[in-house]
Parts: sequence; structure tokens; C-alpha cells
Amino acid sequence: MNPVYLTKARAGVYPRSSLKELPEALRAHYFSLGAKEKHYMVTEPLKQGIVWLNHNLLFDRPRTKFQLVFLRNSLLTYYENRLKATAFQKVLDGLAESGFLIIGTHERIPPDVRGLLPLGQHSYIFRKETSYDLK
Repeated sequence: MNPVYLTKARAGVYPRSSLKELPEALRAHYFSLGAKEKHYMVTEPLKQGIVWLNHNLLFDRPRTKFQLVFLRNSLLTYYENRLKATAFQKVLDGLAESGFLIIGTHERIPPDVRGLLPLGQHSYIFRKETSYDLK
């Protein structure tokens, strides 16, 4: 991964246009306007709960169990088919029971993957099954 992207993500600064579809109540709660009101900044309390790390999905073991994983426009789009299953399983291994996985709206979970439940009518939001779900 390009470290520049990770640095930008950590900063939590977004052009106003990128949040135009976010409801005003959420914008007001989780973002503040930056200098000259040209961009929004993620509030500090929200940033404190986020773990940022560079992780090789093919070789690194999950370092923790995550409650929320955004996997948009990366593995499912750019990995070769022969590598997707291995890398995707590592993502699932790092997802806590009842954790959420969000993929791109035009991406699809590999067909042989088990243990993810679609959330409502959204084809891109999933919750990881728990042992309770299996009963």
C-alpha cells in the first residue's frame, strides 16, 4: 500500500463535495469545517476509535479482531482471481463475530465464501455470523 494514502486517511480531511450525500445530522456530529470552509475534518473522538495500519492480506496474520472493515475498491477489484480466496479469508479471520464488512457497491463476495450475512437489502454490507446464528 502506498503510505501516502494511509497518511491522508489518518488525517481525516475530505473535500466538501465528497460528503454531499451524507445527511446533515451525521456531518454535523462527526465532522467539522476546516479553514476557509473548503473541506471537512473528522472529529477527534471518532478518530480515536480507529486503528490505521498497513497490512499485507496475502502474508500477514490478522493483528486483532475488527468490528468494522471497509474493503472497497481493493482486494475484490484488483487482486488476481487465484489470490482473492486466500486474501479474503484473512479479512474474514480478522473480522470479529457480528462484525461488519462493507465492500464497494459494484463488487461481489466470492461465491464460495460462507459465514457472512447480507444486511437488509444492501448487497454490499455484511455481518459476520456468530455461533448463535448457526443454532
